[in-house]
Amino acid sequence: SLEDNDNDQSILHGSLSWTKLPAVSRTTASLRVEMTVDLPSQTRRRAIGDNITLLDTRLSFGDGSTDVFPLTLPVVSIHEQLGYLVLRRDFVYTYRAANSLSQPWVATVDHCCRRSALKNNADTRMLLRATLDLSNDGSPQMPTLAVFPMSTGSSVSQPQSLLLHGLAPDGHPVTWQLA
Repeated sequence: SLEDNDNDQSILHGSLSWTKLPAVSRTTASLRVEMTVDLPSQTRRRAIGDNITLLDTRLSFGDGSTDVFPLTLPVVSIHEQLGYLVLRRDFVYTYRAANSLSQPWVATVDHCCRRSALKNNADTRMLLRATLDLSNDGSPQMPTLAVFPMSTGSSVSQPQSLLLHGLAPDGHPVTWQLA
């Protein structure tokens, strides 16, 4: 496995989502961690299924249990032309109760540090957060957000748009805000 300890951290994007697993138990969820990693920082050619260990990345289930640290994720997609890998792993976890004293559980992925080359918040921690309320029948799940390459040529000043579909657990449309 690769240990990501270069000076200019290679995490480009990350997401944390969850799905309730009532067939397992009423307090079990699958938490999906996805990270997009800069391909040029890799020390050798990667293949689908290779494991990459992110040394300064921690998954916390939010209930005081043992965290997953460091975080090891398999390569699920390689985009050589665009220069990145996609890493993804599902963690099945059973909480001791449907929520924490009537409050949802808050799972997090904490990574240090964001790329030094960024203009906004360079070298700061990246924190991904998911709020899990297993007492509800519906299970909100954020589809894993993709990295959308945008034009960098002469049309860079032209407006660009993306179509993102999503529904709330009750079937109503979702409003997106991209930052």
